[in-house]
Amino acid sequence: MDTAIRAFCVIILLINNAESQILQFGACPIVETVKYFDIERFLGQWHVLERYPVWYEDSGQCSSKRIETCGRRVEIEYTFVQEGVQYVLKMNSTYKPGDEAIFYIQDNRIDPISVPVNVIATNYIDYALIYGCKVSPNYNIKYTVAWILSRNKFLPEQTLQFLRLELNAIPYTSPAYLKLVSHDEESCTYHWTANIQAPDIDEEE
Repeated sequence: MDTAIRAFCVIILLINNAESQILQFGACPIVETVKYFDIERFLGQWHVLERYPVWYEDSGQCSSKRIETCGRRVEIEYTFVQEGVQYVLKMNSTYKPGDEAIFYIQDNRIDPISVPVNVIATNYIDYALIYGCKVSPNYNIKYTVAWILSRNKFLPEQTLQFLRLELNAIPYTSPAYLKLVSHDEESCTYHWTANIQAPDIDEEE
C-alpha cells in the first residue's frame, strides 16, 4: 500500500476510535510489574473503578473482572452492563507460578490485537493496577489499556491517587485518559445476560 494512503487510513482509524480505544504511535514502553507475584492471591473478583476506554467494553458500567485458573490455563472474565444487558466476555491466557506478572492474551475474536495484561501494582486484598500495550502489525500503532481495580466498589482517594501516579510513571501514559465506571443501582440493573466466549483464533482455524 502506498505510504500516503496508509498514513491517511491510520489517521482515520485514530479519529474513529478516539472515544473507544487509546491509540498512539511509537513502541510500547518497558514496564516493571509486581515482584514475587502470587497468582493464587490475585485470583477472584475485581471491580473496575477507573479504566482507559477499550472498544470491547465500550461505555459499559458496573464493570468487573474475574480471574480463575485451571492448571496453567487462566480465564479472564470481563463483565459490564450496557442498556439493560449484562455482557460477560471470556478470554484465555496462561500463567506459570514464578513467571513475571503478565497475562499474555491468546489471539481471539473479541480482542484480535491480544493486548497483554501487566499487573503493575496490587496488595491483593484491596487494589490493583493493570496495564497493557501492544503494537498492531497492520497499522504500526499501539493499543493501550489500563484498569484501576478494587475488591470492593470503592477505594479511598489516597489509594486512587497512588495508583494514578503509578500509571503516570509509565512512559507515554497518563491518568488523564482514565474514565470513571459507575456502580450505582441504576447502572447495575439489567434484564438479561449475554455470555460471549472469545474463541481462540488458532482453535477456529
